[in-house]
Amino acid sequence: MIYKNIPFGRIFYIIIILLLVVAFQAFFSELTKIAGMKLYFPLLILVYLSLSKGAKEGAFFGFLIGFILDILNPSFLGLNALIKSTIGFAIGSFKDTLFLESFIYKITMVFLAILANDFLFFLFSTDLNFKITVENIWSISIFSALYTGGVGILVFLIPKHLSVRLT
Repeated sequence: MIYKNIPFGRIFYIIIILLLVVAFQAFFSELTKIAGMKLYFPLLILVYLSLSKGAKEGAFFGFLIGFILDILNPSFLGLNALIKSTIGFAIGSFKDTLFLESFIYKITMVFLAILANDFLFFLFSTDLNFKITVENIWSISIFSALYTGGVGILVFLIPKHLSVRLT
């Protein structure tokens, strides 16, 4: 049978996470805005999974979440999928080379992932207008990246404490 080498547990896990991220983005993203700063929950989960699972899973999850976000907003169909799969692969490739026990490295990766995502998205969505891209990064992305990094501390702490209690 062709299906016996596919880890269905891992696929089920990714599907559940995808559904939760999309549901959050669709229904609760406006509730988490603070003073115009938006929580980049899909990118936060992408960074978490890429750092914990590796480059292949990061690229795969990045593509899936980017494609679903593209379907929700099809004006730039494929752009989110390309950017997020690239970010997932890049961050996942650091899994074995960084000292990932430190929250500073993890939160820095979240911060840089959001800036890279927004830089590439604004650059390509404005027809390579560098001036508008920099203005958007400066006025929107930096503060949202800091906010998401702060929430990211919780995301990185919760599984660590759950695994300690469960063992």
